[in-house]
Amino acid sequence: MELNPTFYLTQLRKAQRKALLWVISGYDSISYEEAWLSSGEVPIESRVNELSERYWIKKKGGTPLLIRHQLTEIRVKTRDKDKETLARMHSNGLIGHILFADEAARSACINNITTQYLTGHGRFRGYLFNRERAEDPLCPHCMDRVCETPYHILFYCDGYNAIREKFDSIIEKCELTEGKATWDLEDAQAFVDLCRACEKGRWKE
Repeated sequence: MELNPTFYLTQLRKAQRKALLWVISGYDSISYEEAWLSSGEVPIESRVNELSERYWIKKKGGTPLLIRHQLTEIRVKTRDKDKETLARMHSNGLIGHILFADEAARSACINNITTQYLTGHGRFRGYLFNRERAEDPLCPHCMDRVCETPYHILFYCDGYNAIREKFDSIIEKCELTEGKATWDLEDAQAFVDLCRACEKGRWKE
């Protein structure tokens, strides 16, 4: 029986996505790419390729120092490739509007609230409208008919100006370009606090 690598890789992706959704407390509509991006985990295919190359390097033999050096190169190459994939997905709008420049900062702030703001899958009119659960995608606070998204709420919505004032010094450090933000902070807790404050204000509406 001939093995089908694509089939097995698809099954591995499904299994990893299911586990990651549990880790990040995410909605079922979150894609595989968004799940591993939000969790900060390594994509399963990258890990499989890395293990495969490790196997062949060890099989070919060599000095322990040479093998260790080659394995380090593989690990660095894999991580660099994953970062390039993230940047490309972010620029193409295939993932959420908010990207963490630092992987450790992203992983440190994941919870059921921040996951919604990172992926855009949550109680936002833009998302609910796409899922046919809202009459329109427009922000209820703004008069210029803007789609309600996490990016709009965190950085521009008039309804959250009072909340946003407390985080002005932090928001100024973000790179805001063409509807996308890069959150590059030493203290990721600030992002958690901002999301929680906005969400608390939303539930009072």
